[in-house]
Order: sequence, then structure tokens, then C-alpha cells
Amino acid sequence: MLKKPVAVFISGFGSNLSVFLERKELFESLYVVSSNPRAYGLIRAKRYLVPFAVLDPKIDWDQLDADLRQNNIDTIFCAGFMKVIPVSFIERWLGKIFNLHPSLLPKYKGLKAIDRAFEAQDDIGVTIHHIAAEVDSGKIVLQKVAIKKEDLPGLTLEEATRRVQSLEHQLVAQWIDLLSPIKSD
Repeated sequence: MLKKPVAVFISGFGSNLSVFLERKELFESLYVVSSNPRAYGLIRAKRYLVPFAVLDPKIDWDQLDADLRQNNIDTIFCAGFMKVIPVSFIERWLGKIFNLHPSLLPKYKGLKAIDRAFEAQDDIGVTIHHIAAEVDSGKIVLQKVAIKKEDLPGLTLEEATRRVQSLEHQLVAQWIDLLSPIKSD
């Protein structure tokens, strides 16, 4: 099995981080980076004995880059990381930095994507993509519909959000499988 050292960037609850933690044996190492010192995801990381870093409110992106390299990180996955990453940092990690987004990109880029798709009564889904200079614009790696627009009537926003989150977990697991393919003998 090809194992890689991966950093997972979070800002909150860490439900998608839990997919990484439950499959941590598939990685050479995991490292969690949080923009929020009170993120529940940090408690999840502690439970799995996964090292983590908490960023200062004014992020020193050069220092973060140095920290990741010192920890031999090869790949970054943003799972609910609620900070805009500067182009200079993205360029250093080009092709090795990914994002999970709760919409069918290129539709509904940015914040409140589920809410906006729900209000528009449009298909709602999940995308994993490479991070590029423009927000939510990188090459799509995985994408799947969670709810077709014809199935939206009768659903609440909360129900739709739960379905999207469930699909997020499935796509994160699928991405992990793509990253760590099992070599056949």
C-alpha cells in the first residue's frame, strides 16, 4: 500500500476529519491543522493520538509551510477549513492541496453553498477539487449529487444538509482510497 503523510486542515466540528482518523492506518502519518483553537476536531485528533497545530488568528503562511515540511507532509486536504488560503501558499503546494466543497462546482462557490442551492431548488451535491488561486475553482477530482432538484420539495434545509454531510463522508473515504491504492501482488 502506498502510504502518504497527509495534513487535514479544519476549522470546526471535524466530522470529515473523523473519516481520516478512522482510516489512519492508510497513511504514513496524519497531522491536523486548525484555524480555531476551540474546534471539536482537535478533540477528535487527541482521541486518535494524532498530532495537531492551532494557527494564530493572523496566520503566518510561511511558518505554516515550514511546519508542514518539517513534519514531512506530502498532501493537504481542507475539510471545512474556513480561511482563504493565499496564492503564494497554494503555489507551493500546487497539485498536492485539495478541498471538500458542499456543492456541484462550478455552481455555488464560496460560503453557504448548500443554503444557496436549496433556495434555488437546484441539485445539491459534493465536490472534492484541487485548490487553485481562485476560490473553489481547481480541477475536480470527485463529484456526486446528494439530492436531485426534483427530490427537494418536502425536504427541510436541515434534512438536505444532513444528506450532503453523509455524502461528504463517502467522498472523503473514496478520495482516501484514490490516494492510497492497494497494490496487487
